Amino acid sequence: MVNRIDDLKDVIERFRELNPKQEEKKPSYSINPDTKERFNSITEYIEYRASHTINPETNECFKSVNEYQRYIIQNRINPETGEKFKSHGEYRNYLARQSINPETGKCFESYTELLNYSARQLINPETGKQFKSRKEYCTYLARQKINPETNKPFESYKEYQDYFKNQRMKNPANQKFSQWLKEKLNEHDKSQSWLAEQLGVTVACINNYIHARSVPRSELLKKIFQVLDVPYDTIDDLLE
Repeated sequence: MVNRIDDLKDVIERFRELNPKQEEKKPSYSINPDTKERFNSITEYIEYRASHTINPETNECFKSVNEYQRYIIQNRINPETGEKFKSHGEYRNYLARQSINPETGKCFESYTELLNYSARQLINPETGKQFKSRKEYCTYLARQKINPETNKPFESYKEYQDYFKNQRMKNPANQKFSQWLKEKLNEHDKSQSWLAEQLGVTVACINNYIHARSVPRSELLKKIFQVLDVPYDTIDDLLE
């Protein structure tokens, strides 16, 4: 997809900025120092390098490409506002608005519009025609995957989403953080709306944490601890 290509270019560009000396070692790019074998893909290479690059905010290596990506994006300036991008979503919407939608002759208004357009340019192998929408495209992709609970292909994109949502809710880290957050809000006699306002996020975001659908990223997690006036910790520490 277009977004993955753009994001990958950003990762490579910023990796070079943080690791200028690596430019002198181009012959070693294809070899994984841990396995002594060639990287199987550029994605594997980026994942390896991200995990061996220091996060200036924590002085520890980035734990994932996503964490690395969030860091480089949130340290870039949004030319439209003159301020740093606040989220990956804001950054993607900005990039989308820099591209022309061939169907309208105007710039894409959002990242979602760009994704919908991109999906409609692809051919549905089942019909031999272009996908009519991103929903149809996602449904097709879901049906190519096996549902571990039924050992049959997912019948719809919704079934696919529900399966992974349930898996996340069963995750020990999600459950532990959910319980911890409920207890802290009760101790402070505060609501989800209050916490959302303090953090600058939506109530739906906090509700996802409360119901163990997801856990906050490291930057937001740190803010939650600060707002609730407790020593900063990590999800891994909460599990101990």
